[in-house]
This record gives sequence, structure tokens and C-alpha cells, in this order.
Amino acid sequence: MLYCHSHGTVVFQQGSCPCHRSLLATACKIKLDEYSSDFSIMNWPTRNPDLNPIKHLWGVLEKGVKAHHTTPATHYGIMDKSSRCLASHSCGTLPQTC
Repeated sequence: MLYCHSHGTVVFQQGSCPCHRSLLATACKIKLDEYSSDFSIMNWPTRNPDLNPIKHLWGVLEKGVKAHHTTPATHYGIMDKSSRCLASHSCGTLPQTC
């Protein structure tokens, strides 16, 4: 993933997930290596939920939606139940990562 910050810094984030080692991703990385002096490469641990706060919310979200014992009939219904569940969950219970 390529991040371009407003102050001009460019960071290429990569991990060792299978999708980061695909033929297309590898070809892109080889091409980007030609310009590596223009940006930095941030190596990222594989599937590390501690570094990605949203990973901690999936279980909370799943439990909250299932607690209603009904399946939403529409996309809107799913989004409504999901947002209510997340709004009621305290972010203070998430692990501190920094």
C-alpha cells in the first residue's frame, strides 16, 4: 500500500501476507524499487491485529449483530445494526497499541 502524506513524504507499506507476495505485487515492487530513493519502505508484520485496531472490533461487531436474533433484510438494516453496535462499544476496551 502506498501512502502519500501532505508534507511530501511517501511510504510504501508491505508485509509478508500471501497477497503481498503475488506475481502482480512482486512486479509492482520491482518497478517501485527503481524509485526507492523517493520514498521509504515500511515492513509490516503479517496479520498482526495489535497494529490494526479494526481487527479487534470484528468480534464485537459479530456478537452485537447476532444478539438481535434476526437477520437484517436489507443492506441498510445491516449497516444500521452494525453502526449501533459499534457506537455502543467503548473504544477504551481496545488494547493500547502505541
